[in-house]
Amino acid sequence: MEGSTTAPASPETGFDLDALPLDAFEELKPAPGEPPMPPPPGSAAMVPVEAGDGKEGPRRGEETIERALAPGQLGWLADRHRFLALAVLAGLIIGAIVGWGGWLTKHVDEASRPFSFEAPGMHRLTLDEALEGRPVVQAGGRHLFVVEGKLVNRFSKSEKVSWVRLRGKLYADSSENQLLGTSQAYAGNVLAQEQLESWDPQAISAYGAYNNGRNNVNFEIPPGRGVAFQLVFLDVRGPVHRTAVEVVSYVRDGLTIYIDMPGTR
Repeated sequence: MEGSTTAPASPETGFDLDALPLDAFEELKPAPGEPPMPPPPGSAAMVPVEAGDGKEGPRRGEETIERALAPGQLGWLADRHRFLALAVLAGLIIGAIVGWGGWLTKHVDEASRPFSFEAPGMHRLTLDEALEGRPVVQAGGRHLFVVEGKLVNRFSKSEKVSWVRLRGKLYADSSENQLLGTSQAYAGNVLAQEQLESWDPQAISAYGAYNNGRNNVNFEIPPGRGVAFQLVFLDVRGPVHRTAVEVVSYVRDGLTIYIDMPGTR
């Protein structure tokens, strides 16, 4: 018996797929510019999987899973970084405090430090060598007189001294009745002959007022060490017959000590 053969209906859809015209499939495609149609409920989505390195291509039924870190999973790393940052900051602060304290120790004004008075003969700062005095004539005709010597710390082994200041006097007679001039300077500030002849008086006085001395030789002088000093007298007229040098003050154990002990040579 002749007749048409009808394809069986698809068990999944319930109707014959071959009986549908091809235009029916075209109608299922989204129009240009429209988003793709979502899969029907209950169907598995096609999720792309990276290919290469032995990985397969897209699989039906696979889902992309992004694993999020649980709260506190990186907490120990954050705490470690925070601890390191705080440690570095604390180190910088401590270094700055130590450096600032050292700078203050060397540069703070002597008048702002604690002080005391000491009777003559109590301290152990001695003039180790005989005083040397000489006149100096500057290019402009100004007459100077320079006194030089060496001061030695004779305190015990553990007692350092700093900022030793001296005062000198010039006399026109041996009986010390005719004073020609006075001068003060910190130990450790010694000018060369050329500088004495060319520097103006203000510069010479400012140089002698530096409490640390050149190269900080007047700071923390250990026992037994000597420090050279120089006293410059300005506008000296007349012959000098006698010179006297005395220690005015010094610093020991953070205390400024004022004394008055003439040392006559």
